[in-house]
Amino acid sequence: MILNNRTVKLLVDGDTTHFNIESSNFSGNVLKARYLAINTPESTGKIEEWGKKASRFTKEKLSTATSIILESETDRWNYDGNGRYLVW
Repeated sequence: MILNNRTVKLLVDGDTTHFNIESSNFSGNVLKARYLAINTPESTGKIEEWGKKASRFTKEKLSTATSIILESETDRWNYDGNGRYLVW
């Protein structure tokens, strides 16, 4: 499943971002995304070494993107059990 041209609602940390989605499939039209194959140190609550730097890197990449495409690994949006969906 693919969603094109999403906008960032909230950058949580280096591996989690909330996106505005025009879909009734997501609560409040927000997709809370956890990036597959990316695991950054914590930068909210517990602050780990390099966590803030990882968050800044992700924020820079998303804020300068001309297009954001979210893709699930299967034909469904896979939930991680922590309130987020796993995306590429």
